[in-house]
Amino acid sequence: MLGPCIIWLCILFFIPIAILFGRTFYDPQIGLNTENIHRILTTEAYLAIMSITVKIALSVTLIVIVTAYPIAYYIASSEGRNSLLTLVLLPFWTSYLVRIFAWLALLGRNGLINNLLQYLHITDSPLKLVYTYQGVLIGMVHALIPLAVLTMYANMKNIPQVLRESAFTLGSSRVQTFWRIYFPLSFSGVTAAALMVFIIALGFFTTPALLGSAKETMITLVVVDMLHTSLNWGLAGAIAILMLFTAMGAVYVYQKIFGLTAVTGFREEQKESAINIFIGNFARATGIAFLRFIGSFFDYISKALEMVAKRTSKMVFKLGFTGVFFVLITFLVVPMFVLFPVSISESKFLEWPPRGFTFHWYTSYFGNPIWISAIARSFVVASITGVIATVIGFPAAIILVRERFPLKNMLITMITAPMILPHIILAISLFYAYSKVRLVGTTIGLVLGHTALAIPFVVITVSSVLRNYDQQLDQAAMILGAPPLVVFRRITFPLLASGVFAGFFFAFITSFDELTVALFVTGGLMSTLPKLMWADALDQVSPGLAAISVVIFAVLTIALFVMFQMKKPRKTV
Repeated sequence: MLGPCIIWLCILFFIPIAILFGRTFYDPQIGLNTENIHRILTTEAYLAIMSITVKIALSVTLIVIVTAYPIAYYIASSEGRNSLLTLVLLPFWTSYLVRIFAWLALLGRNGLINNLLQYLHITDSPLKLVYTYQGVLIGMVHALIPLAVLTMYANMKNIPQVLRESAFTLGSSRVQTFWRIYFPLSFSGVTAAALMVFIIALGFFTTPALLGSAKETMITLVVVDMLHTSLNWGLAGAIAILMLFTAMGAVYVYQKIFGLTAVTGFREEQKESAINIFIGNFARATGIAFLRFIGSFFDYISKALEMVAKRTSKMVFKLGFTGVFFVLITFLVVPMFVLFPVSISESKFLEWPPRGFTFHWYTSYFGNPIWISAIARSFVVASITGVIATVIGFPAAIILVRERFPLKNMLITMITAPMILPHIILAISLFYAYSKVRLVGTTIGLVLGHTALAIPFVVITVSSVLRNYDQQLDQAAMILGAPPLVVFRRITFPLLASGVFAGFFFAFITSFDELTVALFVTGGLMSTLPKLMWADALDQVSPGLAAISVVIFAVLTIALFVMFQMKKPRKTV
């Protein structure tokens, strides 16, 4: 049951990367070749771009973690979790390009924010908010907050409420309880979110390209331009290998300190060495001492405020988190709803307020055979990818959750690698491998690559449902005489259907929104919708792109609503 998953990832992920690795360091004519690596490590321009990339990734990670934590905490502590979680999922399952276009409409010289600032007489002239470092940070933070929230929430929802109630009973204040009990228990989710955000931010190029200037050029964009202009495989491969080692280094350090359980969702079954135990105990003691100090510090401030305001700290604590939550949710959701007014504007540029009223942009884009073909191709590729990834990932998840066997941790790491490592690494590797077997520019090649990226999402999503599944139901059915296939068809699969559909939906969105691999392995008349939108945006960002974005957002919102309806428990008679 694990075979198809491992074979697929080996052929379409690990082997292409290994081939690219060999092409970078070995030349058939001269043998071992380290010139490309040496050139990158000694050229000032490449080092400066890599430095900017790491700087932006670290800045985005810090801001995302600080802003995502209150959202995840508020959702995990509220009764109406599903409704609040939907607000986070809407931007999460909306195309990266759609969100970038929304911020162009908000931050532009004639955008909503500049017009609002001038209307309130805060500024006399428009501020430069796009094509700046700040604009890049805003766009990337907005894109990655939902991922961090979902990662933290998955950890927070499993923290027993009784622990905090016990602390209150023993006389602990709300501030001390938060810092010394709740925060340490949620810390694994925080670190997992930080790791994923940092690695994904390393591979960003669309946001810096559209919201930044030449000063915010990231290394991924250099690779894209290099292969599209000169096909310098050696140098592009060397940059990709450098990114690979950077990402793997971050994962290795994280695994040694925290373990990958919070990222993959699977328990690690291994004995710790004496040095790891010593480091863990030292880090734990240091962390407890630090949190004790932080808790006492904020507790003192809370009591001082309580004496001044003569109000309970509970009310202040609750109102503070509620206010922060709704401000951050507004930051996440509002950009999505700015696109529709812009899409019906008569102006040829993204500006606010919109001029006039017209459906010209909808008719011109959706009446264009090239755009219709790209939309249809993206839906077909995403649908096929979702089906294949689900068929392969579902049985793999069953084995990984229910069985114990040698090398299980290694296999889990292999399966989740495509989700963790930057997509540009796989894109370059597939481009080089496909060029040898004539798969570049084919739908089959794109489906194969997208499936490799989507399988980890299916495995992790289905595994989270399987861990809460009661296997005694299957055993009872078999005791009553039901064959294994009947048990699976009549009991197991119906109870796991919501998780399987969620895994399919994750795979579908992963493929439908994927741009990096599509940029390399498709071409000519085989463009997908994200690739066509990207090419159009490089020429001119018009209200037509906003119209396309509105339709995508509406379709994905309807799909999200359908998924939630399917996950609701059905009434039985």
